[in-house]
Formats: sequence, C-alpha cells, structure tokens
Amino acid sequence: MSSIYIGTYNASGSSNSFYIVPGNRFGKKRIGFKEFENIGKAKFAYKVQSILAERDLAPKVYGEVGRISYGGANCSPIGLSGYGYFTEIARLVGDCGDEECGGECYDTGCSNSTEFLNIVSMLEHYGLTYTDYHRANFGYVRRNKRDVMVVIDVGMESFDDWDTDIYGDYYSDGGYGSGNTCNCSECRRYANIER
Repeated sequence: MSSIYIGTYNASGSSNSFYIVPGNRFGKKRIGFKEFENIGKAKFAYKVQSILAERDLAPKVYGEVGRISYGGANCSPIGLSGYGYFTEIARLVGDCGDEECGGECYDTGCSNSTEFLNIVSMLEHYGLTYTDYHRANFGYVRRNKRDVMVVIDVGMESFDDWDTDIYGDYYSDGGYGSGNTCNCSECRRYANIER
C-alpha cells in the first residue's frame, strides 16, 4: 500500500478482525479493512474473495493485501494492524423469524438456510467446499439496485477443500507465505508499537 489508512476497530470473528475505515476510500462509502492472523491467510482470503466478488458471491475488494493503522473514536493512530485488505461492507443477514432454527439459521430449512445452501452450492461449482455456513457469515450487498446475498467469511478455516489450480495450495506455501514481516516505510515507522 502506498499509504496507511486509519480504521476504527469494529468486530472480531474467530480468526480475523474488522475495522471500519472512515471517509470515502476508493470512491465508495462503506469500506472496511479485514485483518488476518498472518500475511498468508490474508492473501488466500483476498484471492478467494476477489474471484467470488466478480461473480457477485462476495463483497468487492479494493487495493492489495497490506496493513493499516488503527485508532480510537477520534481516529488518532494507536497501532498497526496485521495483514489484511479493504473490502466493501455488507449488511448482515437478519433473523429469519423461524423458531425452529433459534436464529442461527444453520441447515434447518428456514428461508435463510435455504439461501445459504444455494450459495454453498454455487461456491462448490467454483471449486470451494464451504462448511462454515451460518447467519454471521453471510450478508447483503447492493447490485443493480437490489440486495444480493453474499458470503462474507472467506478465510481458509471456512473451507474443507478448494481447487488448488484456482486458489493455490496454502499448506505448501503456494506463494502465500505465513510470516508477518514487511519492510515498507510505514511498517518500519510503526515497528515500536506492540500488537
């Protein structure tokens, strides 16, 4: 990245964190930064999400894998994130209202789980075996003036398998790498900040 943007911490999943980036970055209004455990996992998710976004199955991604500074409510920098990328922010899927699923909408036949399974089937068509389908991993984005449900968790932990010819082979490095070293001027500038 050519410059470090400031994001405000928003939420954390089991394997990554999410920062809201204020202002209009990349000409869009709702942009966030998705942070991963290491650069390899960030590059893998970036590649998967980029491919799926072209097919309206995931939010759009912007820029490249890199790091941002993060701050508090007033956006003054207090630290440097791990590796991640900018992404369109999706609106989360609401509760379907079906008492049988208890709000998780996991493989119950409710309206949400039916849509989730349709997306899972499409992901399979594109060489991804997605096994982490529950309400918190899906959202809505606007496409052609309508809401489209997309998958928002594309970290490698969400897949049992993937087509390595398309997405690479993380475990044998596949060009992803697993370290968190960077020698750019922004990272050197923030090197004294503990994570």
